[in-house]
Amino acid sequence: NEYKSYLRMIPVRVLLKLLLLIAGTSALNPVILIPGDLGSQIEIKLNRTSVKHWYCYKTSDWYTIWLTIEDFVGPALKCWADNFSLEFTAAGEPHDIAGVETRVKDFGGVNGVSYVDSHSLIPYFVDIVKALQKLPGAEEGVTVKGAPYDFRYAPFSLRTQAYFKNLQELVESTYMETNKTVVLVAHSMGGPITSTFLSHMTTTWKTKYIKGFISIAGAYAGATKSIQALTTGNSEQIPGFIVNRGVLRENGRTIQSTYWLLPDEGYWNSSEVIVQTPQRSYTVYDYNDLMVDMGYKDGVNIYKTVKERQYMRADPGVETICVNGYDQDTPYKYSWSKMTDFPDEKPTATNGPGDGTVPKRSLEVCHNWSSTAKVKEIAGSSGGHFSIISDKDVIQLISDYVSD
Repeated sequence: NEYKSYLRMIPVRVLLKLLLLIAGTSALNPVILIPGDLGSQIEIKLNRTSVKHWYCYKTSDWYTIWLTIEDFVGPALKCWADNFSLEFTAAGEPHDIAGVETRVKDFGGVNGVSYVDSHSLIPYFVDIVKALQKLPGAEEGVTVKGAPYDFRYAPFSLRTQAYFKNLQELVESTYMETNKTVVLVAHSMGGPITSTFLSHMTTTWKTKYIKGFISIAGAYAGATKSIQALTTGNSEQIPGFIVNRGVLRENGRTIQSTYWLLPDEGYWNSSEVIVQTPQRSYTVYDYNDLMVDMGYKDGVNIYKTVKERQYMRADPGVETICVNGYDQDTPYKYSWSKMTDFPDEKPTATNGPGDGTVPKRSLEVCHNWSSTAKVKEIAGSSGGHFSIISDKDVIQLISDYVSD
């Protein structure tokens, strides 16, 4: 009787955790969060012998280059753009410029994916992290982990191949730690990054280690906004007197993943115009001509490094839940009415359905996979490309899935 009375005094949550420790297992399937383009915090260390602008530092200890908001104000933006650019070898392999080292922040933890910026002002996966950490049986540092990557690189690069190896090891160690199969939750570009990773893993490995894949707003056939990043420079709604689009464009044109995320020939046909100028029309089959005509011939060679893109839309071969918005105005075509404005001035966008960033046809690639067990579409602004990861129904879906 005294023993039973003692047990009644122990809080249920504590008692459950004790039982789980004795059993050597966790009540929840652990989650690994895989961010999208611009969603991983990245750190940099400088040891440069020369710089483009006299006021830029040549040397530094490690600091956060993506994203520290102060780097986008005034002359600092040009230093940021130069340091965060990529160069390519003669064989087409991308790498940091000379004298620059980069690394992702907190791989395996959540500090590199909860917020976009170093001051925790721009939320990213933080709402999902908090919700999962509050679930009964959740363990800090175990239930939810992050797998940030350098989003400047496409999957074929040596940098991303090394990331895939690290991701594999993180999945395996998490499984060993919890004795539970792992749930991969990916957003935006993280979707095709994950499908590429999983499509290269064996069925035996996936069966042993993976419970499922939750894809949120996956850009499986690219996004038209990548075109604006290459032509004009994409600063979204930030006024030009704050952020110089031309400087952003100079950097963006060196980023391999920008080319990887161009609209895919498999989902846009040869008669669909995606860029229009007074002199000619461009389709997804005219990217090389577009690079030349916009004054960036180097883009032709960079595009060659990403042309084999079939794995980004490949069935991952694990149980998949596909989540996306669908009814927000989304750019499908960019037009310049004057040749004197092309490509420097902002174009006019012709919109179609999607989530505001990714066109509907790209979001729906995962609807048709044989491994997709469920499709959930979010209407209205809650289904917007970035707002969807904080939507309460999406967070509940993830919580229910890992608790099942």
